[in-house]
Amino acid sequence: MECRNCRNQVEDNTAVCPHCEAVLKDPWELKKKPEKRPTADVRYELVSTNYNGLFKIRKCSDGSYICDCPSFLTQNGTKNGDYPFVTCKHIRSYISEHPDEVNCSNPRLPSEWQRLL
Repeated sequence: MECRNCRNQVEDNTAVCPHCEAVLKDPWELKKKPEKRPTADVRYELVSTNYNGLFKIRKCSDGSYICDCPSFLTQNGTKNGDYPFVTCKHIRSYISEHPDEVNCSNPRLPSEWQRLL
């Protein structure tokens, strides 16, 4: 297959050209289909310290955690520190209380869609 931007040869089904970083596939084609999206189980619920609402911490099927607090959703005040996924203060607090639940020894590689973002 030839890159339409730089005309270099790339492997078939390549999403991003390794030479010029042009996006070769339609991003909507790369988006996870509903049946392939990771599932998430609620692990912990907590009331905000300033009473903004009830936040839920979920563990995804890929081993990462997500929170529905505004900080996590807007990626403001989050960090990638000791874990292979982004954490907010609620997730870090939960992990510190339940350290045996987190397995960071074999993190999954990002998908084509995640690398594109």
